[in-house]
Amino acid sequence: MLQCAGTIVIAYERIYIQDGFEQRGSRFEKRLYRESMPTVWNQIEAAMAYVLDQPLLVLAEPSMRQEGLLEAHYDWHMQQVDLTLAAIESPRFIAVFADWKKHVEAFNRMKEGKNDQND
Repeated sequence: MLQCAGTIVIAYERIYIQDGFEQRGSRFEKRLYRESMPTVWNQIEAAMAYVLDQPLLVLAEPSMRQEGLLEAHYDWHMQQVDLTLAAIESPRFIAVFADWKKHVEAFNRMKEGKNDQND
């Protein structure tokens, strides 16, 4: 990842909870019903990119439970999108991807500038 200038994490369903609980038995107990969750590796990948200050784009199925680094409203791009060709060809997705790409290019220029100074 140290050689990368940006990261895309694609979160799709790995675990499905038909009916269950979160923090069962505690005062924070919450009922879970029809919850989709991705692999925990998505959190690890996103955290690695975030720590490296890389531009991060998270693509998650709309039904995916948002938590941790797979949530929107932080300082990275998070796009809920059906993982279909039609969805990634939509004007909304193209705009989000173009903005992320602009950040990747700027990050890469900055990395190259630092490498030139170290030579």
